[in-house]
Amino acid sequence: DLEKELSNLKLTSHKIYQEYLLEKHEICEKNLEIKANNKRLSKIHHLYSLAKRIEDRREKERIELQKKMLRDFDNHQGEP
Repeated sequence: DLEKELSNLKLTSHKIYQEYLLEKHEICEKNLEIKANNKRLSKIHHLYSLAKRIEDRREKERIELQKKMLRDFDNHQGEP
């Protein structure tokens, strides 16, 4: 009877250990997934920043062009 109990304890501890290993593996997979998502977010943020800078520069160039056109127009107003 004692041997049977010992055998059951061994089976139980083995089962618990297997569950622990499985859970550890799942946690590792989730951590890798989180790292991959963070990497993607970082790339998206970088691309967004780049696009924003380009957009800002184009807006600045557009405003400068409008100012130049107004100056040119004003300069030609005085001509006959």
